[in-house]
Amino acid sequence: MMDALRLVAILGALLWLIPIIWPTGRDGVTEPMPMSAALYYVFGVWLLLIGLAAALASILRGPRASKNDAGTSAEHDP
Repeated sequence: MMDALRLVAILGALLWLIPIIWPTGRDGVTEPMPMSAALYYVFGVWLLLIGLAAALASILRGPRASKNDAGTSAEHDP
């Protein structure tokens, strides 16, 4: 599962390379991709990666132990 967390960085790099292949409009046939759409895409990918990393980190951390389960029980035996 730790490998999945490491792959988030590679996935992010690949997703951020996609705007490189978007049309630029230099050929005169296609219209260029608007800068606003590119910025929405980049920040959308960024937010997706943050959410994915947070979700994977919480899964890897496992369930949170309460204070009573952590070895400090409410009842102490003398």
